[in-house]
Amino acid sequence: MEQMRTVGERFGLRYDQYGHHAARRRKDQVVHMNGRSRHSNTFLDYWDVNAYSTNYLRTITSAQSFLDGVFGSTNSSSSSSNMDYISRNEQVPINVRDRTSDTLNAFDREPTLMRNLVSQVMSCPKFTTRDAKAAPLAARLANFLPGLNQTKKKISPANNNNDTTPKQQPNIHGETPPPSNINWIHATDHFVCRSSHAIPYTAYSAYSTDESVESTLAAMATPTLAHLAWRFRQWYLHKPLLSAIAAPPLREIERQICGRGPFLGLEERRPFVVYSCHDVTLLSLLYGIGADFLVDSKSKKTKGVVNGYDKGNAALNGEHNDNEEEEEEEWGSWRWWPAYASTLAFELVRVDEKNTGLDD
Repeated sequence: MEQMRTVGERFGLRYDQYGHHAARRRKDQVVHMNGRSRHSNTFLDYWDVNAYSTNYLRTITSAQSFLDGVFGSTNSSSSSSNMDYISRNEQVPINVRDRTSDTLNAFDREPTLMRNLVSQVMSCPKFTTRDAKAAPLAARLANFLPGLNQTKKKISPANNNNDTTPKQQPNIHGETPPPSNINWIHATDHFVCRSSHAIPYTAYSAYSTDESVESTLAAMATPTLAHLAWRFRQWYLHKPLLSAIAAPPLREIERQICGRGPFLGLEERRPFVVYSCHDVTLLSLLYGIGADFLVDSKSKKTKGVVNGYDKGNAALNGEHNDNEEEEEEEWGSWRWWPAYASTLAFELVRVDEKNTGLDD
């Protein structure tokens, strides 16, 4: 929460300084003429704020913390009486839409479609061959991190069915589990969450006092993140799958930007829309807009330090490949995963005659 609040503070300062500042100047002049303090105005006087989140406590809390940072940063010099005014009036509800209409989570919105699209990718020979090579790493992770195995839960047969064979619960990956057979998102979350909070990888586990296990887990952090990034790269290079995940939120953002922004008068509040979702959705948006560092490795070669990890150190862990094409596939700049509190901003900027981006 503190990380999202800090991000919110930075955005609040940015848009308090630059956003809608021409109208701000005129409003502040009127306020000053009426004998009121400039700080009597709040962020909501200039921005029409709306917030949307997927139906998960984690994303809802992230949106709340972000907005708390936004509002706090723009009123830090206000008097205590004005802060009371802020607490009463600067309240923005977090809208959680029904899962059937939520643009931010395709897996909840269309589970059958997503299961079929994911299965198409994961059944490809290239995917199964590469994923199978990660099976030894998956087995080592499962030894230390309980609950990673993708074995499907058994469901008792229906009472009105003569078939007594135990049924298996389907999952998002289809009926056939992947060769590596663990939940790579959960494995990566273990490393990302703990490193973000400077907590040892073995804390709160049966190995909390075992330094050798801590070293082993630390050595597995980089290849775990790399394999997860590779898996989702295969997902998002599959256009039907990428379209199902990224197109709905991108279309909504486009409507938000083009629907009102260019036609607002100087005194009207500008739209400030917050969307809170999971890292896999954020990553799909970056693939959807063609982020430079996620381009095809054959078009853009990046070697050495990738996403803060040193290629040389990882090579010591056995990640060496003699094939140049596979080497570049292994170490392209796409080898990236959204960190805690990652935030992506889409801005519509009105440019002045000097092309500075600030409307004088």
